[in-house]
Amino acid sequence: MFEDRQSNRMTQRLTLRRPTEKEGLSGAPAIVSIVSGKGGVGKSVIAYNVAIAAGRNGIKTLLVDMNWRMGSLHILANANVTHGMEHVVADHGYVRDAVVSIGQNASLLASASVTGQSQWPTQERLAEFIMNCRATLQLYDLILIDTPSGIHEPIATVVSLSDDFIVTLNPELTAIADGYGMYKWLLSHNPQSVGSLLVNRVSGVAEAKDVTARFNTLCERFLGQKPIPLGFLQEDHAVAEAVARQRSVFAAAGTSIISSQLSALTGQISARLFKNRTVSANDTGAFRALNFEHQLSDKKE
Repeated sequence: MFEDRQSNRMTQRLTLRRPTEKEGLSGAPAIVSIVSGKGGVGKSVIAYNVAIAAGRNGIKTLLVDMNWRMGSLHILANANVTHGMEHVVADHGYVRDAVVSIGQNASLLASASVTGQSQWPTQERLAEFIMNCRATLQLYDLILIDTPSGIHEPIATVVSLSDDFIVTLNPELTAIADGYGMYKWLLSHNPQSVGSLLVNRVSGVAEAKDVTARFNTLCERFLGQKPIPLGFLQEDHAVAEAVARQRSVFAAAGTSIISSQLSALTGQISARLFKNRTVSANDTGAFRALNFEHQLSDKKE
């Protein structure tokens, strides 16, 4: 209990820095956490493919599997790993010794589950890990953290120390409700944060707008704010095929709907992080730049 209170006080004192336009992709890496209120919404698949897409765009990316007990990113990436998060966090290991390459300019720090570890580290150790990444891993431009689904106190620490967090959900009513609960809980730990919203596995623009509107109605009514819209990703059989073959959606021949949309999504995330583009949830100009029709709209095969 004392360690938790000490960690919370330390977290609240930290001032997050965002890379400026002048710095470009130099200096400390930007850190983005991907969260979800419930499992099964596709969060880990998105995290993996965004990391691959960012690397293909020349952004040196480290994908971190923070799902301590049941991480699966090394399986998705078909990566041969011998070390996991516990070697870096609990034992103060050196991150570069534990990462493996998963694609062009993309590396993975696997979950502690690869070695059978199940005990979460203290929040203080996690905070130290994030700060050490920011201070020492300047060979990376982006650190993308895939967190476990649901509410866990360590997630609040990680998200509070990130430059941005993305709430991921799908059209299921339970996913919308749990996503709202997750967003509310994260804001209670860091009221200054805004966060972003990504709707996954929709049939098209109409369903995506409906889900976003329902989520935003809850947020505006009970929280007085809403996340920045990142748009949506359509349901696409290419995702299931890529997962079954343990490869990214970009590895298949040709261009699928989902690969185009994931590329657009990665571009939006990169623009916000690396072009000194501060975006308010109430900024209508920002919404036009990120809205469904312009960036993540339906694409015909």
